[in-house]
Amino acid sequence: MAVALPPTTPELMAKSLASYAKRAAASGNTTLHEPGTIKPDWVAPLAKLSNTLAVRMSGSLNTDSVEASKTFASLGPGDKARKIPDSRFFALWHEIFWADGSNQAESAAQTKPYLRSTERGKANYTVSQMVELCRAAKEAGWPFLIHCQGDAAIDDALDAIEAAYGVHPVTGLNVLQHATLARQDQLERTKRLGAEITFLPDLLYLYGSAYRDQILGPERAEFMVPMAACEKAGIAFSLHTDAPVSPAGPLRLVQIAVTRRCVIDNSVIGADQAITIDEALKAITIHAARQIGLEDSIGSLEPGKEADLTILESDPYKVSPNAIADIKVSETWVAGQREFAA
Repeated sequence: MAVALPPTTPELMAKSLASYAKRAAASGNTTLHEPGTIKPDWVAPLAKLSNTLAVRMSGSLNTDSVEASKTFASLGPGDKARKIPDSRFFALWHEIFWADGSNQAESAAQTKPYLRSTERGKANYTVSQMVELCRAAKEAGWPFLIHCQGDAAIDDALDAIEAAYGVHPVTGLNVLQHATLARQDQLERTKRLGAEITFLPDLLYLYGSAYRDQILGPERAEFMVPMAACEKAGIAFSLHTDAPVSPAGPLRLVQIAVTRRCVIDNSVIGADQAITIDEALKAITIHAARQIGLEDSIGSLEPGKEADLTILESDPYKVSPNAIADIKVSETWVAGQREFAA
């Protein structure tokens, strides 16, 4: 049976985004960040729409938009998100490109072949091309967010960041997105450069056993999404869903980070890379806020910040770690205003 989809119009997009924002608030989110799909000519209507949504909106522009992005970069200093005029809840930070593909599809760039294969995936750019993309973003006034899954792509991303930005750049925080197969030496280099990482825990929950048995083998799978090693190295990291790749909801991320349990066979993938509830909660709050340039206004409850908060019906410290995702959200508040009530 064929399914006819209605034509995409600004009105339909606005209605869909408003509906999604309500669902996000109901799951406990106060902010959504969309990396790379927002086009420059969408910024003004999104800024206007954001004033009526149930959550904050934030975004990163694609490197295809570097010239147009200069208009927005001029709105403020590079080490903070640029809040868009006539918008209370919409900001831009970072430019982004995709250094490689997916480990699940065996298209992510690796230094070693995939399990039972001679293939190592492929980078989407040469290192010199990545350096030029980063330099263009830096000159336009932006830090960088780089999608990199395989360890070869992470090497390339770090090479590009160091060549273009140097160490602890004044232009703002550079972030590796996913960094699924980051090696220990790459974590140490990330720390030296003053960069950070945002991890996708659902790679453990949804695909962990496949990484172990079909894609990488046990040894490499045990160190995938290396959150504990990141913590030990002194690198702050956040957690994300990549929705709709995986379901929205911060409590799911906390549970996966604490248990590292795969839903397919209930096995634990890399037990020594599990983190504490404290660390996981920081990863979905203050660290996430800093990585989108909004640490001064959200991410923690302090005088002078905007009172974004979520009220839960159970204490995540007291329930079973395997039940954290089942905790019901009672209320979600954005800038001191209740946007969701159960």
